[in-house]
Amino acid sequence: MAESMQNTVGWLQNVLTFVSVVYVLSGVDIWIVVIMVLTCIPAIVLAYIFKDEEYIEKTKWNYESLMAINYYFEATWPSSINDVRFFGLYQWLKSKFRAMMKRYLVHKNKITAKHTLWNAVADLFRNGVYVAVLLITALRIFEDPQVGIGAFLLVFTMAGQLQEVGTKIFVTAAQFISDVRYMQDFFYLDELEYEARNPCVAPREKFDVEFDTVCFTYPNTDREVLHNLSVQIAEGEKVAIVGENGSGKSTFISLLTAMYNPDSGKVKIGGEDVFSDLSSSRKTLSAIFQEFAHYETTLRENVTVSDSTLNASDDEIMDIAESVGAGDVIEQQADGLDEIVGSFSPTGNNLSGGQWQKIAIMRGLYRSNAKIMVLDEPTAALDPIAEAEIYRNFAALTEGKTTILVSHRLGITQLVDRILVFDNGQIVEDGDHATLINQDGLYAEMYRAQARWYE
Repeated sequence: MAESMQNTVGWLQNVLTFVSVVYVLSGVDIWIVVIMVLTCIPAIVLAYIFKDEEYIEKTKWNYESLMAINYYFEATWPSSINDVRFFGLYQWLKSKFRAMMKRYLVHKNKITAKHTLWNAVADLFRNGVYVAVLLITALRIFEDPQVGIGAFLLVFTMAGQLQEVGTKIFVTAAQFISDVRYMQDFFYLDELEYEARNPCVAPREKFDVEFDTVCFTYPNTDREVLHNLSVQIAEGEKVAIVGENGSGKSTFISLLTAMYNPDSGKVKIGGEDVFSDLSSSRKTLSAIFQEFAHYETTLRENVTVSDSTLNASDDEIMDIAESVGAGDVIEQQADGLDEIVGSFSPTGNNLSGGQWQKIAIMRGLYRSNAKIMVLDEPTAALDPIAEAEIYRNFAALTEGKTTILVSHRLGITQLVDRILVFDNGQIVEDGDHATLINQDGLYAEMYRAQARWYE
């Protein structure tokens, strides 16, 4: 509202200035007024044409700019950063970003070049008219000396308009330079030595997991989320992690997947610190994060980006889809695995939350060479029937792999070998389902509370 009022007041001021200038210059020579008004016509025509082209650009070509922005946020947004960092997707997203920006900029530069050319022609025309006006003024003074040199100086002051144009140019350049900082944010993480990745490295031969007196506090906070946590998980063991919100479950996963360094203690895979060879650690793991990314691309790429070294056939990908109940999601698409999905897809073909979660599970399972599966609330967005189907296939999906599962739903705990109960950043109970039920502790209380939901 305030901005609209300000623009209106500015427009009225310009009208008053225009009327005043017309009145003053008419006293010198009416032809000066006529010529100056006529010089506005090219600007008006160009402004109309350029505004129309801008409308077309922002409607027809808005897809490219929005997609570039989308790839930027997929690389930097908190909800997808774990997925991007873990699977090493910066280069992939950068290539998507650059390809889309290239398409957009080629068109944008063509329009800009045309506008610059015609604006230059209009400027030459206005400058030519400006000289003509000065000549007319000089001629008027020559014919009627009583007009005086003041009239000439009055007309000459119109050169101030050129200063205004120059100011606008430099302001625009400064704004562009300022905007470069936003693009730098996109590439920043990819340049960190910490995230350097060797795609050819092999998974670790040993894949047992150990937390050795680990303490951790999130940056810019005071609360210690994990306190002297120690636990060992054997190769091939199936472990569920349960506990109340804020008990440290997801933090445990973040440290295991090397999203953070512990304040103290060690996180180890195969007896080696996870950061001793980050490429090898990440290759050994596959993860399905609680907050996973929705990539604006084909279903195939949404699945296969987790491991660019694999070249699975359609049948192999569909086998994974069937195992997690996503087969019908793919078969319903017009182009199957090559269907582009997402908010910005050409047909507006976005998936539901549950469908996206199935695709995220497929993405984690596609990394078949991984020896440790990490699943952080993998069925949170699924309906009970879809969740039950995942559980029925749980043993086959995780066969031969160390599996660490975080879940608020305790029905899955009867399918694992061992349950770790977290409370206030520590493991307070450790055992299988029957053992923990008999202990009648926190796990038994949580399990009975959920069981009442289904009575």
